[in-house]
Amino acid sequence: MRKATVTLMAIFMFAFAGPAFCNWEIPFGQEKTQVGITAPVHAEDMPVGPGSYRAHGSDIWVLDSVKGRVLCFGADNKISQEVAFPALGKDFILTDFALQLGENGEVKAVATIDMRAKEIVVAGLDGKEIRRIKAGNMMQLDEIDIDRNGQVYVGDYAAASIAVFSADGTALRNIPWQASGFAVDSSNNLHMLSYAEGSGHALVTIGADGKEVARHEIGMAEMQNPRIWAVKDSGECLVSMVPPSGDPSKQKLMLFSADGKAAGSADFSNPYYINRYIAASKDNVWLVKADYLKAPGEPVKFDSLSLAK
Repeated sequence: MRKATVTLMAIFMFAFAGPAFCNWEIPFGQEKTQVGITAPVHAEDMPVGPGSYRAHGSDIWVLDSVKGRVLCFGADNKISQEVAFPALGKDFILTDFALQLGENGEVKAVATIDMRAKEIVVAGLDGKEIRRIKAGNMMQLDEIDIDRNGQVYVGDYAAASIAVFSADGTALRNIPWQASGFAVDSSNNLHMLSYAEGSGHALVTIGADGKEVARHEIGMAEMQNPRIWAVKDSGECLVSMVPPSGDPSKQKLMLFSADGKAAGSADFSNPYYINRYIAASKDNVWLVKADYLKAPGEPVKFDSLSLAK
């Protein structure tokens, strides 16, 4: 499991219309309104807390990895939705989650991956299981996304591939992957990154049928460990990269246009123990500010950033 948290040092701003200001603050604890945290078992371990964050509209959705649920916090910092995943094993490890959207952009279901059980669980907002996919042939389930038709994409970090499952849970195909993140857009296309010696990095778009529909070279061969975080309806992509220095704690966040042109960048620093720590909605980007080593004394906070060109 990728482990990372972020302390933002600077962030570029690209404007879209009127972002809402949100001032989320999520405490740790045993109460229903608090997220769980577990202390390290061994000296070399990191604490386990919320593993993933996603933004949708003016809401932030949080994977409460310790308690086996997803919480949605509205702009008023109050919980508007709780989805507890059913029938998890005793020692589950939830590494990531994704929101399935409906035709009008509303959240209709939540999908997660249990790394220990090697299962994908999709649940409705009422917490009832919609489907459970056994993925026993996968090695390290690391990331997940789900399109509007219910097709599920799961990144296998160890096998360097993305497993694709139909809405009924049937295994469809495996797509070669360089463990560099991926995202599904509103047209059910998969966006990922590809690196080749000499030409550098490329943004690749794959249709729901598994066929490549677009490829845009972005170069930047000197940059390392790229990760795509989100794709807007316009096709713009948020991508992070490690600069040539090779220090993984010093990264650059970049916005690329739909045709692969760099539109801006910012440097930031991130320690490791949150899997998904950059959350982007249609008009905003939020960055997690948390130090699980200081929990429960310090809550999870977020930076709300108005994107302005």
